[in-house]
Amino acid sequence: VDAAQDPEFAVFRRLAEGAGLLQVQVEASQEEGQVAVRVATTNHRAAHPFPIGPFDLQETWLRVRLLDASGAVLASIGELEGLRVDPQAPRLGARELDAQGLPLQRHRLHELARIEDKRLVWPGQTLNDEVRLVLPEEVTGALRVEAEWLFRRVNPDFARFAFEDPEAVQRFGVHPVGGSTVPVVSAPSGD
Repeated sequence: VDAAQDPEFAVFRRLAEGAGLLQVQVEASQEEGQVAVRVATTNHRAAHPFPIGPFDLQETWLRVRLLDASGAVLASIGELEGLRVDPQAPRLGARELDAQGLPLQRHRLHELARIEDKRLVWPGQTLNDEVRLVLPEEVTGALRVEAEWLFRRVNPDFARFAFEDPEAVQRFGVHPVGGSTVPVVSAPSGD
C-alpha cells in the first residue's frame, strides 16, 4: 500500500502539518502607544500535559512580534538574545532546584529538592498570557501580531556541559509548537 494513499497515514499527516501541538488564539489591540496582546493557548492534541520531560534541560517560551505591512519586526518579546531566551518571555515548564534553591546543574536529578514555577497545559486546558509591546512612533499602515510557542529540547547550559561547546545548543534547533497571526485593531476611543 502506498503510504500517501493510506487513510491512517493521511490522518497522521494532517495532524503533523496542522496547527501544531498547541492551538493559539490571539487578540491584539492598539492602546495608548502600545499594542496589548492576549494569547489563549490550548493543548488540543497531546493526551498528556505539555511540556513533559526534564524541565532542567528543555525550554518552551512564547515569542510575540509586532509586524508592519512588509513583515518587518517593529517590537517583540521572546526573541533569542545570543543563545539565551528573552527572560521576559512567558514560559511553560518548571524550574527544578537543588537543596540550596539553585537550578539543577548538569542534569543531576539526584540533587532535585523542589520544583517551582510549574506551568503546564493539560489536555483540553487553556492558559492565558498577556504581553504589551511598545508601538514605535510614527508607524503608519496595517499592523499585525504573530504569537508563537517555541520549544528547544536542550538549553545552552546543558549543551555546553554535554558537548563542551557553547554553540552546541544550535544542533537541537528551535521548533514551533503552535502559533497564530492576527491584525492589530485600534481600541475604541474614550470620546
